Amino acid sequence: MRRRDQPEAEREEAVAVAPAAGGVRRFGLLALGHASVGAAALGVVLPLLPTTPFLLLAVWAYGRASPALAERLRRDRRFGPALRRWQERGEVSRGAKRRAFVALAAGAALTGAMVENAFALGAALACMAGAAAFIATRPSSSSDPDPREGAE
Repeated sequence: MRRRDQPEAEREEAVAVAPAAGGVRRFGLLALGHASVGAAALGVVLPLLPTTPFLLLAVWAYGRASPALAERLRRDRRFGPALRRWQERGEVSRGAKRRAFVALAAGAALTGAMVENAFALGAALACMAGAAAFIATRPSSSSDPDPREGAE
């Protein structure tokens, strides 16, 4: 297992030697990875559907089923830097945080306008508040070179 206090070279080595799952488990993880990449692709073009969480899930699933596919996502020109920052340091760019908060606020407003059941509304808003709190407590990256990086 990789740790944040490991030197980068050791972390990369740990990723390279991670054994891939086999059989049915590997098939399920690959299916999850492919579905997550598909959902992320939809998130690029659909408002309010996040992209990055699906890519993080895909990297996790691919990392256990096919390390080569996980590495391909980590090296992607557009999304790779955000994925690597998250995996290496647990960082989220300031721009990604802003977009996440805007999406959560819009989702909360739509939910408030559409959901009549008070319990369901409260549960949905509590989940969104939890997600916002989680995002707010993640460290921000020291630089945010590409404003579209980690599109939400």
